[in-house]
Amino acid sequence: MKNLTWKRKLRIATQVFRNEGMKIFWLKAFGAMKVYRRLLLIHRFLGEPTVQVSARIQVTVDLLRKNEMNEYFRFRPEADPSEIRGRLEAGQWCFIVKHQGDIVHASWAVTGRAWVDYLGVEIPLSPDEVYNYDSFTLLAFRGQNISPTRSLEMAKYFRKAGFRRIKATIVPENNQALWAAEKTGYRPFGMMGYVKIGPWRYNFYRKIITPKRVV
Repeated sequence: MKNLTWKRKLRIATQVFRNEGMKIFWLKAFGAMKVYRRLLLIHRFLGEPTVQVSARIQVTVDLLRKNEMNEYFRFRPEADPSEIRGRLEAGQWCFIVKHQGDIVHASWAVTGRAWVDYLGVEIPLSPDEVYNYDSFTLLAFRGQNISPTRSLEMAKYFRKAGFRRIKATIVPENNQALWAAEKTGYRPFGMMGYVKIGPWRYNFYRKIITPKRVV
């Protein structure tokens, strides 16, 4: 909202308040000001049974290749080209979903070190763990089971490669993303975040215990 007038900012704030209520309004406001931020930690054990989910439209799931970078930038025009190329050069994986030849969804995975830019912290990963992040679906293709379909293919890929668990983070208020993740076996295991006032910052973590999923 850097270039918006105060009147425009007020209209946007009022709309958020009316549509989502007081609690979400303040959470988004504090998050934007970097005063209070939190993320839900979710995970999926790759040895557990797989629930079959299929996209409602015809799609293909594959790994992004270097010769497809221009396609990716058309899909995510706001992405920093140097950062995206750096991810691939560092050995990260980008799972892409195509519909009629065009990328409509993408999601990244990394091992070894999981940096969470939203919180400015690192999530520890064991050698047999993967961190899944930066998942995005074009607006026109949301609600088509595309993300769960990609999630299952990602799980198959890393299970075959010998990994044990996939971790991810979700904004707690993003019910649609959480629903999509739970469909493929993810469940919460913690909440992490911070409270920051001036130079003072308090980081917090709360463990969440959930029963094992029964298939």
